[in-house]
Amino acid sequence: MSIIDTETVHHYSPRGAQRQLFNDFSPEVLMTGPAGTGKTRACLEYTHAKALRYPGSHHLLVRKVFEDLKASALVLLRDEVISEALANGTITETSGSRFKPAMFGYRNGSMIIAGGMDRASKVMSAYYDSICVNEATELDEIDWDTLTTRLRHYKMPWQQIIADCNPAEAAHWLKLRADQGRTIMHNTQHRENPVYFHADGTPTAAGRSYVYGVLHNLTGVLRLRLLDGIWAAAEGVIYTEFDPAIHIVDTFPIPENWARYWAIDWGFNHPFCWQNWAEDRDGNLWLAQEIYMTGRTVEQHCRTIKRFTAGQPRPQLIVVDHAKQERVIFEREMRMRTTLAKKDVLVGIHEVQQRLKARRMFFLRGALVERDFALRDLKLPGATVEEIPGYIWLDQDHEKEGPVKKNDHGCDAKRYLTAELDLRPRLLGRRTR
Repeated sequence: MSIIDTETVHHYSPRGAQRQLFNDFSPEVLMTGPAGTGKTRACLEYTHAKALRYPGSHHLLVRKVFEDLKASALVLLRDEVISEALANGTITETSGSRFKPAMFGYRNGSMIIAGGMDRASKVMSAYYDSICVNEATELDEIDWDTLTTRLRHYKMPWQQIIADCNPAEAAHWLKLRADQGRTIMHNTQHRENPVYFHADGTPTAAGRSYVYGVLHNLTGVLRLRLLDGIWAAAEGVIYTEFDPAIHIVDTFPIPENWARYWAIDWGFNHPFCWQNWAEDRDGNLWLAQEIYMTGRTVEQHCRTIKRFTAGQPRPQLIVVDHAKQERVIFEREMRMRTTLAKKDVLVGIHEVQQRLKARRMFFLRGALVERDFALRDLKLPGATVEEIPGYIWLDQDHEKEGPVKKNDHGCDAKRYLTAELDLRPRLLGRRTR
């Protein structure tokens, strides 16, 4: 189709489920399917089309964490959807401030406002004709319902919330909502994306590399979700006690008098994981900052750590994996002593399970200081909380065999710290639980 105004021609040809989206006026619409099917592009194109067609209409582009939106859907919007209009001034971009969200203003008076639910006050004070949610599985149902209350600007004949996501577990609230008929779900497929498949169904060079290369090499639950598009939970999940709605919390200022602990799992080709934990006066642990990055040396990571911890209290404990060379470099660069982690994996896992069950371990949104785009492109976990759903037992019938040693760098680091703290209750003057 061609979306035309007096000065700009923008070409976009949706296929299959993407085309169905442009003819769906339901109050709630979800575009789901494997990775790389073009569902995010379709949602952005539909939002752009509505802004052009209905002068003065207001549209919200939102994700759970705004920094993640800036590195994903906002890039796609600028580079692929509205690039021509930005170039000739049909659309102007206004950067956000402390109190105002980022905005794209159209010459016809329409606007697309960008924000995150982690900064909800910036976007929840206005009304919209449509809302476009990127990576909707990151939201909880309260977020979703709260967003729908903002749909009352009435510059369009209908008010609508649309969203994109890869499949998650079968019991996810979005899947249940669709099964109940409250949300219309469109299932996308790889052949609908012209980047990866020609109109006759044959793969492009990029399709052979990505779909038949990267995605076909995935295993387990990631393969089911990102290649096959199936809503499925991993079999043999270790941390069944983990509930994102409970254990992932909004960022808040960490009090200066809370103890700080660092945990490190070394890596270069595989991710290096550094975790900065805070312990409150009740002994609860809060993951405040995290580095999860490939392809950088220990010296480079040390510079990053110094930058992001400037002005913070020194850690009372630094627990690290058993890699002598990396440990020596780290201690030299940071001028800090480290403690070797306890290597009894099953005991450490048990302690983490107990903390999660008792709600004594939490993860702050936005803890990740920088996204590793190489991991993102490979559809691999890019943070500790992204590892947990796929952290599974090697033998589901015999837990004593331990976990699968894959995508476990953050899980290892938090296990190191938990074991060190909870198996040595007198450490650093901590009281026995």
